[in-house]
Amino acid sequence: MPKPNKRDLLSIFDYPLLYSAYSSVLNVLNPLDALGGLTFLLFTFNATTGIMLAMNYTPTSEAAYSSIQAISATLRYGWLIRGIHFYSANGMIIAAILHLVRGYFKSSYKRPQELNWIVGVAAGALTVLAGFTGYVLRWDQEAVGAAGIGQGLAASVPQFGPIMTNVFWGRNYTETIGRFYTSHTLLVPALLVVLLAVHYFAIRRNGIEVLLAEINTAPIILGLLFILVSLFPLHLGARFDPMSPSTVLEPEWYFMGMYQFLKTQSVEPVDGMLLAAGLGVFLAMVPFLDRSPEARSLKKSIFTAAGIFVIIEFLALTIYAYLSPGQLGSFSDSHFTLAFVATNVVAGSLVAIIFAGNRRILRAHG
Repeated sequence: MPKPNKRDLLSIFDYPLLYSAYSSVLNVLNPLDALGGLTFLLFTFNATTGIMLAMNYTPTSEAAYSSIQAISATLRYGWLIRGIHFYSANGMIIAAILHLVRGYFKSSYKRPQELNWIVGVAAGALTVLAGFTGYVLRWDQEAVGAAGIGQGLAASVPQFGPIMTNVFWGRNYTETIGRFYTSHTLLVPALLVVLLAVHYFAIRRNGIEVLLAEINTAPIILGLLFILVSLFPLHLGARFDPMSPSTVLEPEWYFMGMYQFLKTQSVEPVDGMLLAAGLGVFLAMVPFLDRSPEARSLKKSIFTAAGIFVIIEFLALTIYAYLSPGQLGSFSDSHFTLAFVATNVVAGSLVAIIFAGNRRILRAHG
């Protein structure tokens, strides 16, 4: 029998490359399996470009807007770094939301992954908070308006409202931008790193395979970010002027659904805080609410229906908010009523279909 050629033998350094290539094939076949790694990859892009921007940003109410103008116009490749930071941040939020939604419908919160799920929900909330704090740092009319809306929501919380506004917003614009800058560059990223580390080790402890193929996709994702920045360059809004506030204030897309909910004249600001807090508490508690061993979506119809209902309502409110900028909604408005009724009819129909399908499956299997 001929002896194997040394060229046919794999060295120990070849196995990580083979594993990564194999994982790449798996992720190409099912890209939904890569959402967690994609979120982390975009986080690294965001952190890297954020450090570059922080070196040239001045966190004062007088100079913040001018420093961003200088970054975009005079700093070498500043427009590119800022664009990658913006699009990677939005991509991270999208990937984190999709990762959370997929985990919910796949029952990734069931035993023994309860702690891992709660950590993931907390990391998702911090991801959205990072987007909000970074958005305000532009310090244009819309950014300061968004900070004011957030302050109003926080102030509406009974007992704790004044404490929250004093801690996170301060007493004047200088304190506000300083605290948002500290939160965006230090506090939120540090908490995210801790939660992501716990999330990773919890996954490994539960015996779930962690794919490394996202490392191979990094050049592709970076290339897509370059294309987005080139095709859709960022623009600053009007410089913030406290003497002439903007009449139409709109937050970023991930807050538009809640924004539309708050524009409804039938609700109070505290209702928006209760809605967001209630959704967060429900997601964190769902491992303890759904104790059945069944993981298939059609066989846990109540939780599946609740998830679909929330998603449809969120999408409908977001779309309607974009279609009615600056307009207050009320049930006396025929367009608002039609949109509200149509949304709930669609959501209710899907919920009914899920329950009917669930009963049919149970009947077929005795």
